[in-house]
Amino acid sequence: MNGREHAAFPLPVKWPRGISNRLDRPVRAGCRWATRLGLVIVMAMTIGASSAWAVDGWYAAVGAGKAWFEDKNFVSGLSGATVTEQYTGEWEASAAAGYAFRRFPLRLEAEFTYLQGNIAKLQTTSSANQSGSDRHYVGMANLYYDLSLGERWRRWKPYVGAGLGFDRNTWKLAYATLTTPPDLIHGIDSRWFFAYQVKAGVAYSLTETWDLVVGYRYFRTEDREFTSTASGVTLAHDAAAIHALEVGVRWDF
Repeated sequence: MNGREHAAFPLPVKWPRGISNRLDRPVRAGCRWATRLGLVIVMAMTIGASSAWAVDGWYAAVGAGKAWFEDKNFVSGLSGATVTEQYTGEWEASAAAGYAFRRFPLRLEAEFTYLQGNIAKLQTTSSANQSGSDRHYVGMANLYYDLSLGERWRRWKPYVGAGLGFDRNTWKLAYATLTTPPDLIHGIDSRWFFAYQVKAGVAYSLTETWDLVVGYRYFRTEDREFTSTASGVTLAHDAAAIHALEVGVRWDF
């Protein structure tokens, strides 16, 4: 063989015993740490697989429930008296779509909610023949924070959230006072109002993709004004303040 062939196939180098031991120790230590790191990664992957109940990515939700409208005041058109509305038969329904961030326990959501209450009574000393309703068509952008209860309670997912949006509020009222001359209010008026809400509740994982959700909602608008179609008078109206308990389902797709 010539010199070039010797260069292509070099002979193994024999290190002195002391140098060989010094090289072997870090190699063996590196292998041990690599093994430990591999075990940690496998355990993390196992825990992640067992926590697959968490919402991750896009989802859709629907719900409905009982609502409670707080009593509201408005100023009567002709007499100038303050009239208090009391409600009955209140209810609400909602539909939403959102995204749960993978690295943070946050969800961003677009929600539509319908709330309705029927006017049961006008708190005045001289009114008769009252009837009406208060309806809200609400669009909200919500942000939620999902709480973790640990691996043992991974099916239970409490949350808190808040939202900002707008309310298309339709107010319908018909009544006549017993005064002389009578104060007649009759009309249906719809207007846009700024609104906000706070929410809290808990979701329970039925399967890897379906959750049962029970939650509370507090909804409120800005102070409102409506116009009577009978008198043409603009009526100053309190803000709408509504409490609701809702049951629904959420689908993680």
